[in-house]
Amino acid sequence: MAPKKGVKKQTSKPDIPTGPRPSEILDIPESEQRRLIQQSELFKNAASLTAPELDRGPEADSAKAATLGDEIFNLFLLIIPFGSLLLMMDILIHQQYTQTPTFKGEVSRMTEMLPIFAILIFYTPPDRYKHLAFYQAFLFLISLSAGGRLIWVVNKSNYLRVMRQTPALATVWVYAVWELNLAAAVASLVLVGGWVWYTGLKMVF
Repeated sequence: MAPKKGVKKQTSKPDIPTGPRPSEILDIPESEQRRLIQQSELFKNAASLTAPELDRGPEADSAKAATLGDEIFNLFLLIIPFGSLLLMMDILIHQQYTQTPTFKGEVSRMTEMLPIFAILIFYTPPDRYKHLAFYQAFLFLISLSAGGRLIWVVNKSNYLRVMRQTPALATVWVYAVWELNLAAAVASLVLVGGWVWYTGLKMVF
């Protein structure tokens, strides 16, 4: 028999397994999502990359600790002019007493005095402690002591002690005044000058 017209033949479709919808997959509580992210390696890597940037502040960016090589280089930059001043003062004080300085004698005296002065410069760098009040007070006392002692030795001691002590005292005095702030340096010089005037000592000899 011929099939009847107008009647559609029903075909059976294979059963396709259906899983959860995308909205159901992503439907995870927020607390659970946070816990999963924290436990993942991705979170650890991101934290390790961003932690230095979070810890970095304006002071950490601007202030960098000087290495030992930089400090030694700065030491040489200062020891050259002040060592030259020390040598010049030693030569001048010998000329003052008509003593002819010899090369061997100058080398011997510089070998004795320069290491001590280098240690002083190395442990008192101007860019590290100059802004501190206690350091300025320390330099102020050094300036008063060195200046007063220098003038006292020149006026009251014999020529042997003058030749032995005045080069180092003069160099330390100049270094202390150079390290001081302007107001403190002027104040120390005024006090030394006032003490010299009060005691009747002479500034020159």
